[in-house]
Amino acid sequence: MHPGSGFTIYGPGFRKRGQYVESDDTLRTRCHREIEQGKPGFSKSLKNRLAVRGILESGRYDTAAAKKALGIEGPFMQTKRGKIKSGVLVPREDIKRAIVKFWPLEQVQAWQQGEDVKPENITSFIEKYKREYHSAQLSQSHGKSFRRMFEEVYPTEKYPGLYDSVTSRTISSAIDMRSLAASLQSRFNNGLPITQASLRYSADSSDKRLYNQIITLITNPPTDTPIMFAEKRRSYNKVVAQLTGLDEEDISPLRGSRNYIAALTEEIVHVFFRWASLLGIPLGNHAPQRDIFRTGEERKFHCNGKECRADLRISNNAVEVKAGIGSLQEKELEDLIDKYTPGANSWLTGHSIEASTVIFHTHPRFYSHAVPRIRDAGISIIEYEWFFSKLKQIVKAIKQCHSSAIEDIRPRIGSLDYLVCLSEELVVNPTRIVKESNAERREWSFHFLKSLADKARELQDGS
Repeated sequence: MHPGSGFTIYGPGFRKRGQYVESDDTLRTRCHREIEQGKPGFSKSLKNRLAVRGILESGRYDTAAAKKALGIEGPFMQTKRGKIKSGVLVPREDIKRAIVKFWPLEQVQAWQQGEDVKPENITSFIEKYKREYHSAQLSQSHGKSFRRMFEEVYPTEKYPGLYDSVTSRTISSAIDMRSLAASLQSRFNNGLPITQASLRYSADSSDKRLYNQIITLITNPPTDTPIMFAEKRRSYNKVVAQLTGLDEEDISPLRGSRNYIAALTEEIVHVFFRWASLLGIPLGNHAPQRDIFRTGEERKFHCNGKECRADLRISNNAVEVKAGIGSLQEKELEDLIDKYTPGANSWLTGHSIEASTVIFHTHPRFYSHAVPRIRDAGISIIEYEWFFSKLKQIVKAIKQCHSSAIEDIRPRIGSLDYLVCLSEELVVNPTRIVKESNAERREWSFHFLKSLADKARELQDGS
């Protein structure tokens, strides 16, 4: 122990000069700082220090003993049940409620009666209710494995074979290769992603089913096609490429593709509002406004102690643009609601964010599940079909009223209809524009959109 604070520990497993560990006060402060950040667990470096600190309490690496000695409770996790301690076991009744919610009684009864209904696989349950599953498996206080907990909800004598059905693993020989390949090719041809992440984290159960089949082929390949699934060649992209005949480069989008799509879409939305304001075209809740900010300090605001920026600010209203080729995830949805609930945050200029609008410039399958919660928070929504119809109206009005004014914008454009086509392409087949071969067109399109928005501002300012 050092006279001032902290200590150094020596012995087997430590370097010759020992390992220094901060004082209890310093460790306690670090713990509280990470807890306040809302992380699901302590950082690796802090856990290592706590483990060494536990040696003083129990004679071995012991994080729990160190936390008890320091009076630390937590860290905490934000869940559907509210804020709970990380690592704390989920109560038995909550586990049972999760089982019933995931495997509804109506679905189970339909399966039991021989209807063409297959209960969801346990793998999907573990992904959605990881804490509940592991609490049932590992808790000594519960004294039950997950199977026993499951069968308390759906007794074997009443629902024979149910647990075996939800835990049965799809085998490669049961997969219809042609059907799987056709589904993947159809998605690709329709501009939908077939990457591992997009299928795995999709809100659509049919996408997850495709993912599970592909993973089965990777982990448990069929024995009758050894060349196609050779041991050294087995990977997600290689298996999908073998099934579909696509190049691996076509399966994985260009690095940064999400940013490219977002940048182009945000500029289209900027053009949309600039020209609608100049032309006086009504946009529902958005009356034409002159004060439109795409850059600068005006669109910055604070949320949960962090500096954020809206994609667009119109007067004191915020506009958030959601584009791309992936489902809106739970964390993204929670962040969106935290940021844009009307009146919850203020611009750095001091004015409150009076209202907010989310524009979904993407396929409805990626966001439809989130619409009710966004509207419940008081946030307006513009869906793509409405946006696209108004965009065509704006382009038509520009060609009628300002065709001569836009002749001097650079880069030059043959027809403003390209704006409509580009907007549609970013929704219907976004994977095309993010290919490496389209780098020059992406750059050209971005500069064209900025020039078009700048022209509307010049005309409105009379400059």
